[in-house]
Amino acid sequence: MFNTRLNKRTAPLFLLYIVLSSLCCYFQASEVQASEYSQKDLNEEIVIAGNWQQHAPEYDALFYQVFNTARQNLPAALQKAPEGKKLAIVTDIDDTLIDGTIYFTSLQGTDQSRSTERSIRWWSNQTTFALPGTVRFFNDVHKQGIEVFYISGRFNEVKEVTFNRLKEFGFPVIDKEHILLQETTNTILSKEGKRQSIRDRGYHILMAFGDQLSDLGEAPDHDYRLRRQWVIDNKAHFGNDWYLFPQYGLWSLGRFAGTRLQQDDTSGKA
Repeated sequence: MFNTRLNKRTAPLFLLYIVLSSLCCYFQASEVQASEYSQKDLNEEIVIAGNWQQHAPEYDALFYQVFNTARQNLPAALQKAPEGKKLAIVTDIDDTLIDGTIYFTSLQGTDQSRSTERSIRWWSNQTTFALPGTVRFFNDVHKQGIEVFYISGRFNEVKEVTFNRLKEFGFPVIDKEHILLQETTNTILSKEGKRQSIRDRGYHILMAFGDQLSDLGEAPDHDYRLRRQWVIDNKAHFGNDWYLFPQYGLWSLGRFAGTRLQQDDTSGKA
């Protein structure tokens, strides 16, 4: 009788102990996994996605799809533009206008990561090409009196090189004031701040193009759950005044190491 009462009293505590112990083990395992997931591991993972971007015709098709949609929407956007405002379109540069995959795929087999010095060398000497449909689309809108502003995470040290490279590829760059870059001391570039500076100069932004959420609006920077919710909250913009291109995985570098993929526990299913 005594043992029965004791078991009834202690059973809930025992179950609580099991649950807490399991949670502790889970978080300890996650910490170990994250700490063991090295920069070299991240560099290896990006290769497959980079290869897809460089060679898959589906990647090219997505660019044409974006520009076809933007062309269809542009007349309505022009009609809605407020009177007295100059018209502008803003765009990212790397992996939006010109290919940048080699920067990251060249890290394969190393434990190296992005750095200020490496980035400046790359932007100063990169061998690259304009992405599908980009030159034609931005020249088409430029001919309609719409000014194109280029907002990039590149550093101001390479503004001259960037200006010349964009001109070389045939993009409509009016002057260097239409290229907005960042200081090397910045840890995070506020592209929304750059967009606001354009508005403050009397422009109405018709459309924004990029391969990251921050190219379009002021999205949360780190937590993928908050970023996903931000996308849901702003879904009406996509395909209307915001246009997002696929990218090969830059979103994951340094942010989601140790995050486990969701997997189906069934087998034999296509």
